[in-house]
Amino acid sequence: MTDVAISGCGVAAIATAWLFAERGRSVTMFGRPTRGPLAVVVNHVTSELLEDLGLLVSRELEWHRITSRLVQWGEAEAIRTTETSHAICGDRFTSVLMARLLHCHGARVSINCDPIPNCVQARWRIVASGRRPDVTWSGEKPGRLTFGRRQALCVEVVTTGRAPEIVVELLRSGWLFFTPTGETTGMLMWIVAKPATAPIEDLRLVLNSSRLLHGLVKKMSEQVRVVEIAPSLLHPATGTDWLAVGDAALAVDPLCGDGVGYAVRSALLAVAAIEGEDAGQPGCLAHYRGRLRRAFVAHLNACHEYYSVDILGKEWDTEKVASARGAMYLDSSTREDAFHYILT
Repeated sequence: MTDVAISGCGVAAIATAWLFAERGRSVTMFGRPTRGPLAVVVNHVTSELLEDLGLLVSRELEWHRITSRLVQWGEAEAIRTTETSHAICGDRFTSVLMARLLHCHGARVSINCDPIPNCVQARWRIVASGRRPDVTWSGEKPGRLTFGRRQALCVEVVTTGRAPEIVVELLRSGWLFFTPTGETTGMLMWIVAKPATAPIEDLRLVLNSSRLLHGLVKKMSEQVRVVEIAPSLLHPATGTDWLAVGDAALAVDPLCGDGVGYAVRSALLAVAAIEGEDAGQPGCLAHYRGRLRRAFVAHLNACHEYYSVDILGKEWDTEKVASARGAMYLDSSTREDAFHYILT
């Protein structure tokens, strides 16, 4: 029997396993690694958090330093701001974190490549396998609240020269992002309001209409990854013996720019809630759910602001309405919880 069984191998799963192992608990991680994002951006706040936890030694990590961000909204002049962050291939990032976990806590953490079984013998089951968890639920299956249907079209690109900064451009058709992952490599991401029928052709057209990126991209891969990015929340996110973290609990729009931070902070909150629950403190899981809802409402409000600009076309109206209605619905169902806990 293991103390904690975790479904998933991403950032949230690894962070959760690390935190439990640090507290002397035995952990079994189930499932095979899935394809991570083509690029992840880790800001200085999140990288410092990971270093404080001991899960990351940034000086040993080969990632691309980002020093600035260039933003243009429609026909307005582009604005350049300073930024302190790093970018790296998503698969590479999770493999580094997993190697660190097994190096430091291999005696307490074991890996099982099979899906997590319903009959697994564990005090707690942690669901951390993405927006569509591959798990068998004990009891009633929770629902998933999704607000919108927007997608991100992601493709690897080669640049004409050195690309040290993130580029963000707002077009009528949607948001266009470039994230550098190396001296002359990066990821291009186009956020669209509805499913694309011809992703590679659509990406070429939007790139040709871009004022900032048309001359920067030298070559684009033929392999386009289409990703669902509409914000979604698992409801409820806990049960009597299980709890969801990361995207499985709360999936955010990449426009927030801190998906890794959301994953790590949800792991911290989840472990604190379970520690409190096991110590006999009442209301820990309810508080966890409430904190998730409040964070999700704040994210929906931010999305509504970003997608309400006049530059975007009419096809974005449904996304704006979905974010606003979702925030109103969840805000009305969120009750303040006076219970507080700390992670020791």
